[in-house]
Order: sequence, then structure tokens, then C-alpha cells
Amino acid sequence: MSDNETDAGSTRSSRSTRAPRSPKAKALSKDHHRSRQRDKAESENASLGRALARLRQMFGSAKDPVSKAFEFSVGSSAADKETHRQNLELYEWMIEQSPSLEDQLDVQTRDPWKLVKTVGREIDEGRNEARNSDTAALKKGVSADFDLLDDEDDFGRWNPGLNVKRRSESWGYHHPQLAPLLTPIGMDWENDKDRDKLLSAGGIVDYRCWYPFMYKGRVADSKDLTKGLLRGDLLVKATNYVLHRRPDAQQGGRNVATIIGATQVTIELIAYITTLMRFVLSSEPRIDGGFDSYAFYSHIVSSMREMDLGWVEDLLGWWDNQVFPEQHKSRSTIFPGDTFASIKRQVQRARSHEQQESPGDVDGDEIHSTAQQQDRQEPMQASTSRKRNTTAAGFEREPRVLSEEAAGSDNENDQPRPAKAAKPARIKLRIQEPDEEDDERDGERDGEEDHERERQRLREREREREKEKEKEKRERERKREDPRAPVRRSQRNTRSPSAPRRSPSQDHSSESIRVSQPRAKNSTANKPKAPEKRR
Repeated sequence: MSDNETDAGSTRSSRSTRAPRSPKAKALSKDHHRSRQRDKAESENASLGRALARLRQMFGSAKDPVSKAFEFSVGSSAADKETHRQNLELYEWMIEQSPSLEDQLDVQTRDPWKLVKTVGREIDEGRNEARNSDTAALKKGVSADFDLLDDEDDFGRWNPGLNVKRRSESWGYHHPQLAPLLTPIGMDWENDKDRDKLLSAGGIVDYRCWYPFMYKGRVADSKDLTKGLLRGDLLVKATNYVLHRRPDAQQGGRNVATIIGATQVTIELIAYITTLMRFVLSSEPRIDGGFDSYAFYSHIVSSMREMDLGWVEDLLGWWDNQVFPEQHKSRSTIFPGDTFASIKRQVQRARSHEQQESPGDVDGDEIHSTAQQQDRQEPMQASTSRKRNTTAAGFEREPRVLSEEAAGSDNENDQPRPAKAAKPARIKLRIQEPDEEDDERDGERDGEEDHERERQRLREREREREKEKEKEKRERERKREDPRAPVRRSQRNTRSPSAPRRSPSQDHSSESIRVSQPRAKNSTANKPKAPEKRR
């Protein structure tokens, strides 16, 4: 037997003789194996699932929103279209929360649905982990009264104390302090009939019922059921315990809120904590047991969306102050002022005041601004319809008329009323605007001048062409009279298009020969050569 076979045999024998492990050890080993086997993409998907459960969707399947990355068919009914819209909105939120998700889905594959199921399963695993870990944390927090001192809790400690290990026996309707908190609104725990109904075997409370622990002071007002709704102290303590692992909302270190990027409270987060607390306070063994926790959660979310918008905004602002006090202070408005709105109100008041007052009671600045406003509003008119009293400097002066009472009386016996102080003359600088008729006349005049200049240029060109023709005519006549007259440079340089082009050296040499050796009268060089005969 080889060494490898010996080692294998010893390993098999040791495994066969090993003692069986406890369920807790198996669970720990399973969690360790799962965390060890996860790669980067799987870890990011699980983290996304934990944030998804707490902030957006407690229950459900991640395959539905993930499938919106591909163009699968959508039903034609109104319900199918609404579901498609919700899943598409949820998918966009998931992409913002985890940008790597889009990269995982942006691949070429023949079976996209297989990829959707794989990614959705990894996200759902993280969502289940969040529910399980938060439920376990809340059980410990409730049993320890969230580690608060007696003077920090208005309701004191539980009597008798709560034991997590004996939760099915001493929690819920078996505890004198927890039982009234789990009695639905409209029922009375002190009423024997109501208590018997709640304690009857197999009795299940409707998921649409709400409970006193959801209200401020742990008591609901039957006349106004919205008063204190979803502001219970147990909900606030539980939220701080889940997100910060401490009920005083003092952030420090890397807590759950920092990991999932939570900076404000959402309706889904309130419904998530409320659903967990209803299960934790009860004695039910499983959250998905007899009571429909999924429907309870969905009913809270849908009900809050149907509530008055102002009421919901006030509720969320109150929650932000309870859970994220630092974030709430940084976002709060110190002074709700609008400077531009104040400016508009002042301008409107000034305009209305100017319209009510007469021109004699308005000072120069106000008249100047009013005149400018009127000039901007009135359309341009012809200058003939405008009558202006302008000076040489371009200023407009308007006569000011003072009444006798304002100017005073010469009679000493008369007792005139106190006169108003004389105000400065109204002088307004006006820029004389060009009239439409003047513009038209100027345009016509400019056009005529342009035409006249163009005609002058044409006449000059015509005269130049006539001069050129006359000069060429004289040259031709002189050439006919004296063929030996020298030719002009312009005529000498011109040649027929078919003639071969000579080099500059040849041109210069020929000119130099003609200049240095003037032609004689009987020179034979000027005579054309006779054609040679063929031999």
C-alpha cells in the first residue's frame, strides 16, 4: 500500500469515528463555508439584499426586479403593468445602491433567465440574513430593555423579566405587560371575551389590525387614530438598535446604517421594524408561521402611501430627528426666507402706490422709475404723435403747479394750512429715439447714394475700356504704317496658346541681342528662310 492510500485510509477511519456535531455547530460550519465560498460579486449581492430588506422590500423575490435588466414580455392587464412599474423602479434603486449589479447583468448570454435566477438568489440570501440577524438582535434588545437605565425609560423594566430561551412560554399573551401591547385596536385585553378570543387555540388576528405598541405612549386614541401613530417608543428603540446597535442614536464606528448607506428614514424602514417588533413581542416560533407577516408589512406600506402627504412628511421628519439627529440638523432650515419673493412683493407694492398717488405727490426718483417702466411697456409710435418739451441739452422739464395753500398767502390775518415742502423739479433724461419715418427716409437716402456710387464706378470702368480700345487702335494703325516700329512689351510677351513656352533665359538673351544689335534696314536676318528641299 502506498503512502497516499495509507493517508486516505486513515482519514476515512478518523471521519467514521468522529462524534456527531450539534445543530449549532452545523449551522456555524454552514455559515463559515458559505462566507468562505462567496466571491466578490456574491458578497456585493448579499450586501445589496440586506439593504433591500431594511430600506425598500422586506419580503419578495429579487428575480422580479433583476429581470428588468432584460426585455422580457410584460402582461397587458393593468395589474401586470403596475407590477412592471414597481419592479422597474426597484431595479433602478438597486443599480444606484450597488453599481456592480449592472456590470454583472451586462453580459452576452444565451440564457439570460439563468443569470437572473443566479443573481436573484444571491440577493435573496442577503435579505434573509438581514431579517434573521435583526430578529435575533431585537429579541436580545427587548429582553434587556435595550440596555436603558430605569430613569431613561418612561415605562420601566419588564415584570416578570423576559427570557429569550423561554420565549414561547413567557412572551406575547403570556406576559402581563406584553399582552395589552399586542391586543388589536378595537379590542380590550381587560375584557374577558376579547381575551378568550386572543388566547383561543388556532385564533389568528387579521393582518389589517394595528396594535397599541405602534402608538406614542403605547395607547391609541379611539377618537383620532392618527394621533401618535407609528411614533411608539418601542419602534424608535428598535430602529436605533438595528441600525446603530445602541438605542441612543449616537453614531460611532462602522454600524449597519453606515454599511447600507442609510441617512434618512423611509416608510419601508418603519414598516420593516414594525413587522419585526410584532413578531418579537409575540410568542410565535416563526415569523412566517400562522400570522401573515408579509401581508402585514405590505398593508402598512400601502396605507402610508394613501395617507395625507403633509402628515407623512411630518412623520418622516420626526423619525429623522429620532434616528439620524445629526443628519436632520444638517438638513433643517434655520430661516425659511425667500429674498426674491420679498423683492417681488416690494415692487408690487411700489407699483400699486404709484398708481394711486397723483404726479404732484411723487418725488423725482419715483417719477423717473415710473417713466422708465411706462417707456418699456408702451409700444413705439410715430414721432408726429409725440409732443415733447425738450431743451437743447436733451432734458425734459415739466411745469410744476403749486396751489395757493401750498405756496402761502400774503394776508397775515389768513391762517393757511401748513404747506408741504417744495419738491425739486422733475428732470428726466430722455434719449430721443429715432422715428420710423426718419428711419425710412434715411434708408432710402442711403440706398440712393449706394446706387449712385455704383453707377459712377460703372461709368469709370466704361471710360477706361474705351481708352484701352482707342490706344490699341492707334497702335494697330501705326504698325500698319511702319512695320519696323518697335512692339510694346505687352505685345512682345504675348504669344499664341499653341506656341511653345520659352524659358526666361531665352527671353532675356533675345532681348539683349535686340538691344545690343539694332536691326539694319537690309538685314537678311529679318527675311524668312526658304524651305529646304528634300534630297
